[in-house]
Amino acid sequence: MKNTKKQTKQGLSQYRQKLASARIKACYIRANRDVLKRGLNWYKQAHVFCKEVAHNTGLSVDTVAMVVSALSPAVSWELNKIQAEQMCNAFRDGLPLETVTTSTYENNRLKAWDILQGKKTITIKSPKTYAFYRNLLLNVDSVTIDRWMLRIMFNRPLKSLTALKYRQCETILRQAANDLDLHPFQLQAITWEQIRQEA
Repeated sequence: MKNTKKQTKQGLSQYRQKLASARIKACYIRANRDVLKRGLNWYKQAHVFCKEVAHNTGLSVDTVAMVVSALSPAVSWELNKIQAEQMCNAFRDGLPLETVTTSTYENNRLKAWDILQGKKTITIKSPKTYAFYRNLLLNVDSVTIDRWMLRIMFNRPLKSLTALKYRQCETILRQAANDLDLHPFQLQAITWEQIRQEA
């Protein structure tokens, strides 16, 4: 039991942090002009999408961004948009949740519906979806650390991304973005575009 607690508190070594930063920057350097353009515009376009859905459904942009983020884990971005819009439309039309098909985890599906009903919000207790929701609103202080960013940083998914390790990953990405004169969400989107192209 003591070993488990110790491991939970243990963060990334200085070596792993420096290596992760170097890998992010290397991924950025590999990006060609088209990838850079797509990455720099990614969150702007995602924000426009949230605004359009909000306009068509009478929901707030904030609520739509939360729904999009709640439905995002383990789902491609194109499918994420389609399913988020379908769920928002179903809610607007008074249809039950059962009429909506989603590809994410069941808990996330239920959470998204609860968000539409005003029963829940996404909080910092869910760091990845909270950061993504804030980035969709063009908040420059939040840092989305998803499975693709972890692949860039560590060449593999981390088995256990504790709260401490997540905060360290945020700091690594923030510093790398600062070094490259970018907002963290811009660097995240550029490298996301690049690593998916290489996968």
